[in-house]
Amino acid sequence: MSPRRPALTTADERVEEPSLNEGSQLLWLVGQAYRLTRRRMEQVVREQGITLAQFGILYSLFEEPGLSGIEVADRAFITPQAAHAAVTTLARKALVGRQEKASHRRTVRTVLTDEGARVLTKCLAELSALGVEMGDGLTTQARRDLIRLLGELVDSKS
Repeated sequence: MSPRRPALTTADERVEEPSLNEGSQLLWLVGQAYRLTRRRMEQVVREQGITLAQFGILYSLFEEPGLSGIEVADRAFITPQAAHAAVTTLARKALVGRQEKASHRRTVRTVLTDEGARVLTKCLAELSALGVEMGDGLTTQARRDLIRLLGELVDSKS
């Protein structure tokens, strides 16, 4: 039998016992799912020699070739300074190329190289397998419902 926790008190009154309500449960579980999936995703992309932020950049460049530094940062949810550092590293690894825009020489566009596309393809295949593995304990319908509900949550808050 575990010992009873002492009641929470302030200087002169008892504090109500904390409890998880629907709102706090939702936040807690979404946070736990995020931490679990992020940790696993970081392992997958690390095997390809990149970080999760760099993966986000590669994916963004696949979706929208020729993004500027600011656009890369925006798509990858990182600061412009972090995007610049990540793109510099990706360029050093020959995963992206940089081109000055002819009409505006101060604007540099970033594009995926063939090697960058190969790394991205490998990451996407591994991440797809990870997604299937993480949903193994769910029925097909539960997986579909979870995808739909998470999509609705994200869409309603964006």
